[in-house]
Amino acid sequence: MMHSYRHILCATDFSAASDLACARAAALNECFGAQLTLLHVVENFPERRSNQVIAPEDADPQQYREDEARRRLREQVDRVGFKPTHQQVKFTTESAWHAIADYAQAHQIDLVVLAEHEQRGLKALLPTAIEHLPQTQVCDVLIVPMRRGVG
Repeated sequence: MMHSYRHILCATDFSAASDLACARAAALNECFGAQLTLLHVVENFPERRSNQVIAPEDADPQQYREDEARRRLREQVDRVGFKPTHQQVKFTTESAWHAIADYAQAHQIDLVVLAEHEQRGLKALLPTAIEHLPQTQVCDVLIVPMRRGVG
């Protein structure tokens, strides 16, 4: 018997690989008539701030990052062409996988959809959400494989 999902969480980093995961989550959402939450995690905040997203001097860095992330969530929704039930930005002092697992548990998520990413250099040595989330046993985890030329 096939399991019916009621609440699907798609975690995104706004990459092309995440677009594929969002498209898969949207298709599953249609099949099951589930709620669909799109989540972006700003990890290790404020210790490790991005050099790509720098707040103006007169702006609160967290609010600036949240506004920027919400803008990018809207862009991703438009680009992929789906309508999530919720769009969330979560800040954490920990890694993204901790925040994703905590969010999934707190919101009765049945399925987490993640994109596979090719790790290079030192990043290849660091654990990722893909390696840790299935071990938490909070819910089912679907890892959408990368397609050649995507990443």
